[in-house]
Amino acid sequence: MTRHGVIATISVTCRIDHLAHAVPDAELADGVSLRGGYCKALCGHTIAAAPMVMPDGEPCPLCAAAQDSNPRRRRGWLQRMLG
Repeated sequence: MTRHGVIATISVTCRIDHLAHAVPDAELADGVSLRGGYCKALCGHTIAAAPMVMPDGEPCPLCAAAQDSNPRRRRGWLQRMLG
């Protein structure tokens, strides 16, 4: 969470449901590799991450709803690197 109460997220496509989920930065920073590569999305889904070089899947509607109150839009890893 940032100092303004906004949760910064990264788009991660799940290889199980093929949806692009919003995963909090803090969730990824807490050692995903220690949990076998799994992380928890805003919608509560446990993500089995697809390779990060793959394009995002369709957005998860539950994550999108959770982010509607978030003034910062979800940004994929490429947008975060470029800007």
